[in-house]
Amino acid sequence: MPARIQLAARRKALGYSQESLAQAIQVTTSAVARWEQGTSTPKAIYRQPLAKILEITPVDLEGLLDVEGRQITGVNGHHVPSWLGHYASLEQSASRVRTFEPLVVPALLQTTAYAHEIESAYHLPVTDEEIARRAEVRLARQGVLERMPDPLQLSCIIDEAVLHRAPGNPSTMIGQLEHLVAMGQQENIDIRVITFEDGVPGVAFGAFQLLTSPGSTEPYIACSEDLIGKRYHDSAGAVTAYQQLFDHLGAAALDPVASIDLMKTMQRKRATDDYVP
Repeated sequence: MPARIQLAARRKALGYSQESLAQAIQVTTSAVARWEQGTSTPKAIYRQPLAKILEITPVDLEGLLDVEGRQITGVNGHHVPSWLGHYASLEQSASRVRTFEPLVVPALLQTTAYAHEIESAYHLPVTDEEIARRAEVRLARQGVLERMPDPLQLSCIIDEAVLHRAPGNPSTMIGQLEHLVAMGQQENIDIRVITFEDGVPGVAFGAFQLLTSPGSTEPYIACSEDLIGKRYHDSAGAVTAYQQLFDHLGAAALDPVASIDLMKTMQRKRATDDYVP
């Protein structure tokens, strides 16, 4: 594994020795040495303090940890390829993720069939092999929900349109709705639906996520999405604005129990021969 030359260079530029940096983060000097040699990666709990000491953003730190574009290893042992960018690594090392989705089922809650349909719907030509590879990696990320001893706490708000929109084969949504119901009953997963009657046009807001690091209760970064990909917002004002928007949408949504009941009803309707979207 290549050495992380830029990580070491940043440390030296700020006047830190490996020993003084280790003392500041409360790890061993050998741990810092291994990070810079590329033989290990800082655990999630050390990444935010490390970024702060190095005077860079958490996103920039991920870049220094992956300067060669190699695979990133999440705290749960899953390998996430570099084409997913920084977000997959941030997601895997977070303690909590709050996400809003107005168009599709959140990636961490997708079934295999749904993930394949989503990847197949890409607006540019993609080979079957690439579709399978992308779907496989998308599903591998879901292991963080069963990470022990600290599974990811996932809070989802989705627009009702998500439950009606089948990405490809309409029958795919029957299994996807069943999966959402099952996942929504897990202790670490909260799913809320904004219905068409709630008076909040969810589609007016783009998808976004708020990530919280271990040992904290407040998010440290917000991620929005557009055609180009993820946009990262780590200023206090931006994070607060997205947190307020998430709380606003959550207040308008059904509670988790009512949301599960709605998904069960929609699943039963889709299973009938006379279902009309």
